[in-house]
Amino acid sequence: MLRLARLSHSSARQQARKTAILSVNRPIYLKNEVKSGNIVDYIAILLLICMRAPIQQMQWTTANTKQQETHMPRDEIYTQQNAGTGTFEFNEAVVDVFPDMLRRSIPGYEASIRAIRALARQYVQPDSHCYDLGCSLAAATLAMRQGIDVSGCRIIAIDNAPAMVSRCKQIIAADKSDIPVDIVADDVRCTPIDNASMVVMNYTLQFLPIDERQPMIGRIAEGMRPGGVFVLSEKVVDEDPGIEALLIDLHHNFKRRHAYSELEISRKREAIENVLVPESVATHKARMLAAGFQHVGVWLRYFNFVSLVAIR
Repeated sequence: MLRLARLSHSSARQQARKTAILSVNRPIYLKNEVKSGNIVDYIAILLLICMRAPIQQMQWTTANTKQQETHMPRDEIYTQQNAGTGTFEFNEAVVDVFPDMLRRSIPGYEASIRAIRALARQYVQPDSHCYDLGCSLAAATLAMRQGIDVSGCRIIAIDNAPAMVSRCKQIIAADKSDIPVDIVADDVRCTPIDNASMVVMNYTLQFLPIDERQPMIGRIAEGMRPGGVFVLSEKVVDEDPGIEALLIDLHHNFKRRHAYSELEISRKREAIENVLVPESVATHKARMLAAGFQHVGVWLRYFNFVSLVAIR
């Protein structure tokens, strides 16, 4: 019996590896592979793909990323002498280097954008609205646009930073897709949410005052269709001070590996303090459940950066 169990386990592992290898060599649209609403299976497959990707594929991705980096304006904002004064804001200087800033500051950011595309393919409903709240340079908007495969959908992308909105319009205009996108210069707290089958807040809620976050999540839930999906990505704090200290240290090491100096790390932290106010995962989950979402869970995490998914 023991020998049979081992053989069975080995067989399952080999099949899992084959599945993962096939998945990383083709677009991952799990609509036909995962039953609608089965988040556990979806997360399992996503994690399997991440863990079992072949070395060759990883090497190709690294080479491709390095090639893209050579064409990306570099974030050197906090190397300048006057960079230590004032708080962080999404101005023209930030917009110019924003893709590089995200890549070097937020571990797992690119994976979350790819996963948003897969979720759009699975959960966006015909004749519905999709929202990108705090759209910045439209990364999540484009991911949804690429993933949607049903008719009658419209994406509404909201941001209150004029420099972001201006650049976002250029990016969307250059993208070839028939799915309409409305880019709106507005505060997300003033945006009406209606007929929504997908809403994304990618590192946006953390910039709102804490007492305004529950009403914001409540309005999102009220404006969503049954079965719709809400993606919330945030920097978080751990309730265990020891783990929190570890996560901060790991994040700073991540920045060092991406060529940020100690001065830049320190200045950025001072500039963003009291502007970005993180909360715990438990707080986010409780808030979404209180708003009326039926299922809530973490689906991606890298150090203290977390993406949660909620089903209405």
